[in-house]
Amino acid sequence: KVYMSTNLEKINNGAFNCCFNLENVYLNDGLKVIDDYSFYHCESLKYIVLPKSVEKIGNYAFSHGIIYCEAFEKPEDWDENFAHYQAKVYWGNEWEYNEDGIPVLK
Repeated sequence: KVYMSTNLEKINNGAFNCCFNLENVYLNDGLKVIDDYSFYHCESLKYIVLPKSVEKIGNYAFSHGIIYCEAFEKPEDWDENFAHYQAKVYWGNEWEYNEDGIPVLK
């Protein structure tokens, strides 16, 4: 598990690339940028929630797991290929948090 610092604004290129055992990542609300391949080849990643504060995501930042986006549609500065086809992306109108604070589909 990885918990991002509350003052973190950017995750650098390839920061967690090939972290094969990484299952859970908790991003902070102030995060603004996720660079290319930041979570690529994180094959055990179950899910990640992308806060509305994320303004830019690079090429293939994600390759596995479920990506729950708080945004209702892809922001302009998110790369068209921010998620590899093996990752499943859900937008803010498609999911909600359950009583335990875990994202679930509506």
